[in-house]
Amino acid sequence: MGRYSLIIILGLAFTVGYLNHSMNASKKKVMENVVGYHRYASSKAIAHSGMNEVLRALDNHDSVFAATGQLNLELLGGRANITRIYPDTSKTDTLDLVSVGKFMDSTFTMKVHIAQGPSAFPDLKAALNLRLSGVDEVEVESPSELSGFNHDINGNLLAPSSNDKAGLAYFPVTKPELEGAIVGSPPSVRDTAMWNPVTNAASLIAVADYNFTGPATVGGPTSTSIQQFGTAASPVIIYANGTAGLVQFQNLNGYGILLARGKTYFRPNFTWHGLVIAYEVNVEEWEIENNARVIGALLISAAKTGLEIELEKGCKIQYSQAAMDMAKRIGKIQAYKTLSWYE
Repeated sequence: MGRYSLIIILGLAFTVGYLNHSMNASKKKVMENVVGYHRYASSKAIAHSGMNEVLRALDNHDSVFAATGQLNLELLGGRANITRIYPDTSKTDTLDLVSVGKFMDSTFTMKVHIAQGPSAFPDLKAALNLRLSGVDEVEVESPSELSGFNHDINGNLLAPSSNDKAGLAYFPVTKPELEGAIVGSPPSVRDTAMWNPVTNAASLIAVADYNFTGPATVGGPTSTSIQQFGTAASPVIIYANGTAGLVQFQNLNGYGILLARGKTYFRPNFTWHGLVIAYEVNVEEWEIENNARVIGALLISAAKTGLEIELEKGCKIQYSQAAMDMAKRIGKIQAYKTLSWYE
């Protein structure tokens, strides 16, 4: 009897020990699974939060992210690293945002493919674009330059390419009388769908970095004190309202988009890289004075007839695809559309 009792007790002890070991192993496995899932879920949540933050930065036109293409954030007890990538470096109409969420030893990566483009920006066919009810004459005084051949952002002539434009594009049915040297590919062209600033400029004005109301002089007081507006890396938008008084631009160097409404003049030592729009022009003779310069494109719009456009000696209007692309990419005017979301 005693022998069998001992065997039974030993059997029970072994059984209890085995069950206890199995339960502990099961608890450990459950704990590892729970902790592992927590790490995975946390890294995923961090990647998602990082992506939300960078999308908010795009929408708010964050200058740091626009300049660096990088965003590093401490989120939810971990870290998110977000990078902007252009799949095709020759184009900027699509971009990838890659967000990597890190929590302890777990990493989660997600990618969003986005289309971007300006909400309001003209597709111009020439260096000088005229949207007018009627124009008597376009005069280019020697040695001024009106060139639709492509230049770099600093105005240096580039080799012939598909980026070359016409020297002059006009909206009226009748071609204006041309006097002086106008060059491009071709020298002049009719544009029946030319962008209308009267109906399209409002969205640009709403996000302008600088606003001036005439009578006013914009720029430095002398030729030795040039005022700077923006840079190639950080272009700006200027709106000048000359409907109540003359606005004069002189002694300045600017990058981006310039909207000049009403009575405006471009005086000596004016240089603009990007897009210049002069609209609702209400003078008989519109002039760009000697050594004033537009590197990019100029659009002039007026309802009055009989307007004379004059480029005085030494001034230059040089088409630049690089300058136009720079202006087109200003963060404040971008609209975004999600094309794909991968995680």
